[in-house]
Amino acid sequence: MIAANSIKVFLCPQAAPTPVISYGITDKKAGGAIIITASHNPGQWNGFKVKSPDGASAPTEVITEIEKNVARLFPAGQVVKIPLQEAVKSGTIQYFDIMPEYKSRLQSLADIEELKKSKLK
Repeated sequence: MIAANSIKVFLCPQAAPTPVISYGITDKKAGGAIIITASHNPGQWNGFKVKSPDGASAPTEVITEIEKNVARLFPAGQVVKIPLQEAVKSGTIQYFDIMPEYKSRLQSLADIEELKKSKLK
């Protein structure tokens, strides 16, 4: 739905931890992110997390506005869709693996090998 409205989408090709996605938002200077996750809960609790442009959880007023728009658009049948492969082909959706950049950034901030030696838990 996002790509069908001509909004650029960076799509992770595999599962990624929430902090990695938060970093990716700031790295790509994205307007935010949608994460499908159960977070620390059991898998049956899967749902959407919405992240703001700074990588933090979107504020309540943003979530409320999203919920209002979903409630208005879905029943009215106004949801615009595009097939995934079509969106990829057009460049509206770009697969993006942020994990290598995330790991590199972590290594620039902390001595990972030294941390491994410390046997901290």
